[in-house]
Amino acid sequence: MNIINLVLGDFSVNCYIVYSEGSGGCAVIDPGEEFKVLDKALEENGIVPEAIILTHAHFDHIGAVKQLREKYNSPIYINADEIEILADGDKNLSTRFCDEAIEISDPEYLVRDGDCFTVAGLDFEVLHTPGHTKGCTVYKCGDTLFTGDTLFAGTCGRCDVWSSDVLKMRESLERLCTIPESLNVFSGHGPATTLDRERKSYKLFI
Repeated sequence: MNIINLVLGDFSVNCYIVYSEGSGGCAVIDPGEEFKVLDKALEENGIVPEAIILTHAHFDHIGAVKQLREKYNSPIYINADEIEILADGDKNLSTRFCDEAIEISDPEYLVRDGDCFTVAGLDFEVLHTPGHTKGCTVYKCGDTLFTGDTLFAGTCGRCDVWSSDVLKMRESLERLCTIPESLNVFSGHGPATTLDRERKSYKLFI
């Protein structure tokens, strides 16, 4: 598995382009606000997004979704509990931080905890991790977790926005950090880390 990490937008969101060598296709996880930067990376690497995978629906993670979907006809994968936020500019905070509301309806694939799906020859497993938002989701692919705003290096996502829940965040962190495997962690903001490193201190986060 190859991973291209683009840091996009004013809030420095980690967008991940994930692909297998020679496949020609890829998954784009959390396309941030700079579509032109993302599109240039896709073209330079000769890969086409077969899916847009969203860890959650906050504005800084979904800014390029409409353009990506329109140009490549890429379907959206998102947790079923997150579609309300995706479609509402107030709830996804775009009316507060963007020039215009971002409101996206009718995502093609609604995922739930325990689901598995394959994109561009890569197998993804869905782990529902509510806390930052009610539909926050971590995706496991091989030896890697894409954790969005659930788990960062040394901390976790904020729990003071619409649908967030600090008790559920604690439960989600407990779940992630008791996974016995040693996994890489690629989060929604900040540097990569490992599950081994984070499980030593996650109880101090909140």
